[in-house]
Amino acid sequence: MDIKKIHQWRVGTTHNALEANTARPVPPENMLVLAIRGELLKKYPNAMVYARKAIWQTKVENSVIKPD
Repeated sequence: MDIKKIHQWRVGTTHNALEANTARPVPPENMLVLAIRGELLKKYPNAMVYARKAIWQTKVENSVIKPD
C-alpha cells in the first residue's frame, strides 16, 4: 500500500502534504540509491562503478559556472 487510508490522513496540520501520508516506513537518513543503466553493464561487463559521499557546499558564492 503506497498511502494510508483516507481516514488516517493528517489534515489541518503542516504535515498534510501527500508525502506525509505515506504508508511506507521512513528510510534511514544514510540511505543510498544508486541507479545504473543495464545497457551500460551489458556493453561493458567488466566496468567498475565507484561511488563517493558528496561534500555539500552550503554557501553559494556564485551560481554562474564560467567556461574553461
